[in-house]
Amino acid sequence: MNDDAHTLTGAYALDALDDIERARAERHLRDCPSCAAEAAELRATAARLADASATAPPPGLRERVLREVAGTRQLPPRTAREPLRETPAARRWRVRTAVAVAAVILALGTAAGTWAIQEDRVRDAREQAEQLRGERERVAAVLAAPDAATSTVPAGDGGQMVVVSSRSLDAVVVTRVGMPALAADRAYQLWLDIGGRMVSAGLMPGATALVEGIAPASRVALSTEPAGGSPVPTHPVGIATLK
Repeated sequence: MNDDAHTLTGAYALDALDDIERARAERHLRDCPSCAAEAAELRATAARLADASATAPPPGLRERVLREVAGTRQLPPRTAREPLRETPAARRWRVRTAVAVAAVILALGTAAGTWAIQEDRVRDAREQAEQLRGERERVAAVLAAPDAATSTVPAGDGGQMVVVSSRSLDAVVVTRVGMPALAADRAYQLWLDIGGRMVSAGLMPGATALVEGIAPASRVALSTEPAGGSPVPTHPVGIATLK
């Protein structure tokens, strides 16, 4: 992915890309944690700014409705001798009042619904940004740990796998360097060697991944699998010993 993909982050967050550009941006965001975090934060900001566009009832609408209701002529009570008849004027007043009341209900309902949807979007984007920020902080902690140990191994399909582990933090950071991009139906998957058995540590959509809970593991491995992952490695591309 060339550097131009970085410039798509803002337009992607605002949903201002065509289908080809959107696919290109999404491929880039999978491999670029910093751009993914930036896109999430831009979405949160855009959603917050969109609150100003929520539709509110026009000023004075409530007062106009109440005046219409107060001026509506009341019909006489029904009697046994004379059936109730609604005059044309009363019918017009009733229709106008109903329309005005419906307008108030529609305006208030639209405003409330818009506000609720936007609040959900803001909350989701904020949670996503916080999650990415927290993961970046944990990655930085592993890289800066006093007992951090680094290993670099060649990958079977090209490129390298760089592994930085910290036993004190019980975590390892794996980075793919120069590895080929995969087709849409394939994905990178991480594994931990625990007692000679490879246990999945999850998919690796980005170029860098954090794996925690490595205490019982002796090695970390990377493979390419079907997009949804596999129960066991089918195409290993790299494996490193955890120090």
